[in-house]
Amino acid sequence: MPGRGYLLLLFLLLSGPCASAQDVQIGVLGLFHPHQITLSATRGEAIVVTAADRNFVLAPGSGVGAAEIRISGNALLFDFGGEVVQASEIRAAGRNNGPVNFVLAVPGKISRFYRGTLVVKAVGGIIVPIVTMDLETAVASTVQAESDPDAPPEALKAQAVV
Repeated sequence: MPGRGYLLLLFLLLSGPCASAQDVQIGVLGLFHPHQITLSATRGEAIVVTAADRNFVLAPGSGVGAAEIRISGNALLFDFGGEVVQASEIRAAGRNNGPVNFVLAVPGKISRFYRGTLVVKAVGGIIVPIVTMDLETAVASTVQAESDPDAPPEALKAQAVV
């Protein structure tokens, strides 16, 4: 059952040295070994992206609602509306440096919605996006992703407790 793997991953992340009592860090999209991802803002929220000590704002309706991140050797290339910046790490958060809604996509493969903050690194020639989110959001997201859409509410509650 694939749900057990995600719950085990969640447990390991919670018990790891970099986890706090309220937040968890989760590596996402790793199964795709991406060399390129797209970061998009959702309706009504702006994302402040920091790359190479510069700030960029992704916002729907502002002309730049999405940006591309590619890998080049051991560095990341952040493409913001045609302006390309090279960075070793890219961070994304809300205007108050807190959680924000955003969409990460591996073009042509998968697109996922997240709520939290994002750090993107280059490791071993691939892009590694890490989402930091509060524990409640992580548990709810995992239960939703691993459950049948027709699962009864009591089954969802039991899975969340486990």
